[in-house]
Amino acid sequence: MSDDIDRVDTKRDLEKTYREGKSSFLQLARRVASGFMDAEDVVHDAFVNALARADVAAPVTDYAAWIYAGIRNRLIDLWRRESVRREKGDMEVAQETLQEIVCATGLDPSDAVVQEELADALADAISSLPPQQREVIVAQVFDAVSFRELSERTGISMDTLAARKRAAVRSLGRALRDWIDED
Repeated sequence: MSDDIDRVDTKRDLEKTYREGKSSFLQLARRVASGFMDAEDVVHDAFVNALARADVAAPVTDYAAWIYAGIRNRLIDLWRRESVRREKGDMEVAQETLQEIVCATGLDPSDAVVQEELADALADAISSLPPQQREVIVAQVFDAVSFRELSERTGISMDTLAARKRAAVRSLGRALRDWIDED
């Protein structure tokens, strides 16, 4: 009976810690995760795992530190999976690249009014990129070509292609921020 009460108290304390610290947990995860959804998933998974192991947590005195440790472990797992995918050249390039560009602008892509104008502004910005950067962005976003495939096709190293993509994303982000400021 005492173990059940301890477990209920532990779960209650974990839930309270989670509610009070969720924004800081999420802030930590967002600094490392590749996107907001991944960050939310990491935080949620860490909390669910902590709750599932509440019977083990009874001797834990700092629940926030325990949840942070779980978040850190899940971020490491996420980083390793993404690292392996990149090494193999497997990526969801179009979605990932578009998210990078939109994040660089600060726009809310779910705003229906903005979507059509954003598409036009993005097309203009892409067409104004230097040819080498434009080729990487077009191949990745529209043709869904991985760095590995593009490297094999062009003979240009994956690192050089990645550098061109980063430069293109920064340029597109600046161009779209300028577009926002004009309106």
